[in-house]
Amino acid sequence: MKRSLASLALLACLAALAAAEAPATGFGINGPTGPVYTGGDPAEITRRILAATRYRLTPGDTYQLMFQVDQTYTYPLVLQDTYDLDLPVIGTINVKGMEFAALRKLVIDRIRKAYPLSVYVTFNLLVPARFDVAVFGGVESPGVVTVTPLSMVSDAIALAKGIRKGGSYRRVLLTRGGKDLEVDLLAYNNSEPGGPNNPYLQPGDRITIPAAGVVVTLSGQVRFPGQYEMLPEETLAHLLAYAGGLLPEARADAVELVRFKAGDRQSQSTLDARTQAGTVLANGDRIQVGVPAQREMVLVQGGLFGAPVSADKPVVVPVQPISVDVPWTPGLSVLQVLETLGGPTPYAKGKNAVLVRKTTGERIPVDVDALWSGRDPAGDLPLEPGDTLSVPIVNEVFVAGEVHVPGKVVYSPAFTVAEYLVAAGGIDKETGSLDSLWFVDAEGNRTRVTTSSVVPPGTVIYVDRNTWTKTQKTFTNIMVVTGFMTAIVAFVTAVAELWVTYLAP
Repeated sequence: MKRSLASLALLACLAALAAAEAPATGFGINGPTGPVYTGGDPAEITRRILAATRYRLTPGDTYQLMFQVDQTYTYPLVLQDTYDLDLPVIGTINVKGMEFAALRKLVIDRIRKAYPLSVYVTFNLLVPARFDVAVFGGVESPGVVTVTPLSMVSDAIALAKGIRKGGSYRRVLLTRGGKDLEVDLLAYNNSEPGGPNNPYLQPGDRITIPAAGVVVTLSGQVRFPGQYEMLPEETLAHLLAYAGGLLPEARADAVELVRFKAGDRQSQSTLDARTQAGTVLANGDRIQVGVPAQREMVLVQGGLFGAPVSADKPVVVPVQPISVDVPWTPGLSVLQVLETLGGPTPYAKGKNAVLVRKTTGERIPVDVDALWSGRDPAGDLPLEPGDTLSVPIVNEVFVAGEVHVPGKVVYSPAFTVAEYLVAAGGIDKETGSLDSLWFVDAEGNRTRVTTSSVVPPGTVIYVDRNTWTKTQKTFTNIMVVTGFMTAIVAFVTAVAELWVTYLAP
């Protein structure tokens, strides 16, 4: 009963968060080129709550402790204003200054020490605290917005309806504890959530959006053309890096720079991006990278990174499928396209990729995983103009069987079976069996797992019935069959008596 109430409470809290944090538009001059906060997506809220590790504990947080010894115990816990947390078995501890990861480890270690025979122990953030942050300056709706410690500076700006045209997303001012911190949200694209370029918010924070100083326009053969805000002394090299670099067919020696001067005068010059990349840009500059003649394209869509990936640098894995037009050149092959777009992501089902020929409509299966890992030219396929290469993507895990809320859960590489069971409302203690957990493949084959098993994306986790529930079902089936056989015997006896009485010679 406790677990059922806790599951209902979790769903109610998520619904409340979804209603309070309505979907907001992105921010910055480019829109999609900057981070976009989709605070109203329930799946996103669930993922952020369950995956919160670098999280500053805040009064008002609600946590959930669940462990099983002889039975399953579930406790909702609220962090007090004094940072005191009252825990069963452990007692009261003061958690001021701690992060969630440290608290989670402490609680799990002490519960396991108190109950060495416990089957499993989980400790999760159920509902984060909420507080107000002031957002002023160049936003569409300045004022106070309500956020959580999981919210970052970009989230508060999005809740204020985004940055107005002309506002700066490179020099956002965060005032905290009487000190002013400058935040560069464009640099956040290459850093961790909650880092210095997009820090998590704290009670008492104030955000101010100043006017943008240097804004330039980039067009032509780059990956992400559009308007960009530049910091003083930033150069053409910085701009091309922000735009994802030149496309393979770009003319690096034909970069046109138009600069506006006082009195409505303008100058025009042609730069070579290889030797003049250090050219400092000025407000109002317009840059166009040389455009070659129109070419035939190959459409590539699905679970690819979208750009070359460096092995020595962290990379953000796209959760959603990409769609990219790759210019066709004679000799272009599937492997060359994979190298251009960084190869398949961990969410890709490369074995099920398909190449569709434009000329014939033929569908050719391609094992992208094997081709990418082996780099074997013998398994490569040539591409023709207008072809489409599709690489399926799976970014969910399915939980079925004897759980309270069966269905889809957003995939997280850090989760084991235990976390997915918690996200599905926990095992039904009346009918489910923690000793009978399975991975089920597309052919229906089962593989037994435990709560600590690692879960690949697209996996189906099935919780089987416990022994008593199965016995009840078997007993019911026996009773049904026995009743049926009794009816058959009675029918045969009646027919025999009718034959003897009326029909026998």
